[in-house]
Amino acid sequence: MTAAVDRLEEKGLILRTPSPEDRRAKILKLSPKGRSVVEAVFTRHAADLETVMAVLDQREKRQLHDLLKRVGLFAAAARAAPAASKRT
Repeated sequence: MTAAVDRLEEKGLILRTPSPEDRRAKILKLSPKGRSVVEAVFTRHAADLETVMAVLDQREKRQLHDLLKRVGLFAAAARAAPAASKRT
């Protein structure tokens, strides 16, 4: 992880600052350049999704949304269940 953060910092995409609460930790923030890169990538990603989804009508898009939401909620619950059982 440190190597990846180092590369992002070298490229000027993130800023690394010390944590005020824990001197072992660092706080990572997007730099203005990093924010610009993320915004450009997201804009492209959103446009690509619109293109791919053009094959579906509104009813199908709603149905897909509902199904993906259901899968996501199940996955979140499955991830939370082992953590909850470790506390008991």
